[in-house]
Amino acid sequence: MEICTNEPLERLAQSNLALQASTGQKETLCLAKTWLQNCQETHPSCQSRSDNWLPTRLIDVGTVDEPILRLVSSISLEPDAPYIALSHRWGAHQTFILRSRNVAAYHKTIPTADVSATVRDAARVTRALGVRYLWVDCMCIIQDDDGEDWARESDTMFKVYGLSTCTIAAANSGDGEEGFLTNRNQYRVRPCRIPSPFKTGSKHSFKVMSQYLNKIHDKNVRNSEWFNRGWVFQERMLAPRLLIFTKTQVLWGCAKLQAAETWPCGKTNDNHIDTFNSVEVEKNRLNVLVNPEHGISTSHQPWWGFLQDYMSSQLTVWSDRLAAIRGIAALVEDLTGEKYCGGMWLTDDLPNALLWRVRGEPLLRPRMYVAPSFSWAAVMGGGVEFGPSGGGGDERCFLAVNGSVQVNPNPRYGKTRNVQEGLQLLGFLLPCSILTSKSGVGVEEVMIRGEAVKWTEIVSDPPAPM
Repeated sequence: MEICTNEPLERLAQSNLALQASTGQKETLCLAKTWLQNCQETHPSCQSRSDNWLPTRLIDVGTVDEPILRLVSSISLEPDAPYIALSHRWGAHQTFILRSRNVAAYHKTIPTADVSATVRDAARVTRALGVRYLWVDCMCIIQDDDGEDWARESDTMFKVYGLSTCTIAAANSGDGEEGFLTNRNQYRVRPCRIPSPFKTGSKHSFKVMSQYLNKIHDKNVRNSEWFNRGWVFQERMLAPRLLIFTKTQVLWGCAKLQAAETWPCGKTNDNHIDTFNSVEVEKNRLNVLVNPEHGISTSHQPWWGFLQDYMSSQLTVWSDRLAAIRGIAALVEDLTGEKYCGGMWLTDDLPNALLWRVRGEPLLRPRMYVAPSFSWAAVMGGGVEFGPSGGGGDERCFLAVNGSVQVNPNPRYGKTRNVQEGLQLLGFLLPCSILTSKSGVGVEEVMIRGEAVKWTEIVSDPPAPM
């Protein structure tokens, strides 16, 4: 049994789409499948399955006619088996997770009572899209083995989302217990047609919309708690396709199309769309960053832009600061061959990267290890700026010889690995004296060999925790 037929987007544009009372109804999921099929058939740049790779574990959700839930090992599947990934907020109560003691039992069946409403909804959408396998972090990564499984799986996070057929974004789910397929008042957003006021009896009509597409995206997606979650930043960047469930509408985003239920064909020239906020632009920014012809050495401004956006997001666990962007870094490293170290790149631009400073008043350094002291991720505080604040020359004064940083295997368990890490630089050192004001606050002059110089603003390190 097919849950829907593939209706071309052109026909959708001409129809007066009747929104349903729930985002989980057949007609809504039919539209989602149409978006996916249209992208697969007409968007070559969105095709991501060039590697025959699968996550270690997936959830077999069965089909629409025969739904099931069970854990499967990817070694038992075809290496190019399509799968859907879920991007969601865990919430404060992490009840529905994979534990060491239930791995074997879950390979037989996963009781419905053992999964959250969000995972159940994701399984339903996966079946409706015609895909059999689903990846969910809390159910496909063992959560109680002191972070060992998490450490292994997090190394491949850029592949988990980047090679997925599509990523479901539960933007309206506060935590896993709520689910994201919700009832709604469809009449508040439903488009309506009115007859032409210019000619009596005309067959032409006008379609009246409640909001432009960019306003729908801003209100329902960019302002959601999901969008502003730190881990979600790399998930939505890496995913080739996003199917976003909000309280009022379902939205679609890929490199070529941004659409919603009330704008099923996406933006047109008269949508007044703010393209800077669109999903297409986010994908294009990532493409610039990972372009092997340019390399990160000539694309440091895009990387800084990524960091600026990322640091405006929220992390429940502060020590996740490097780990939550690790997937994007791994992708860039894999495609460009550049060396990544502690949130920065060992390229010609390293001097500017090391000249980071916290905007506003920095807080104390966290008690738990987060990042090496030379990294922007080592301090708590607001946003971070890069490069010299007072100008200066572009001449490089040192070379990066080597760098090594080990991200915690799982910061949630409060453990760190004892490893040798640091940044080795080759260059010349000159003794300098920093003269402060009489009050001891602020820098008056920097003296080198008895001469006053000013390279950039001097910002003291925040004090260590007591």
